[in-house]
Amino acid sequence: EPQTVEELLAGKKKLSLQIDIPNKERPIKALGQVMWLEGKKVTEGKEKYFYGAGVSFIRIDEDDRDEIINYIIDLYLQKNK
Repeated sequence: EPQTVEELLAGKKKLSLQIDIPNKERPIKALGQVMWLEGKKVTEGKEKYFYGAGVSFIRIDEDDRDEIINYIIDLYLQKNK
């Protein structure tokens, strides 16, 4: 919805996030705010919208934050071997 997109970009709505990391027993929960949003309309029979977003964490446990950082570093290192 266009109104929801505008509210997200204006910081009026926050996102309740649940992030699943492979081989981690429980999902990481955090609160985030949309910093940028990029939409793409796809019409293959039925009209659909896909969005990519940049999210800033507003509230996240420090250990969970470190877990995300370590996961990203590991992915980067594996990709660049």
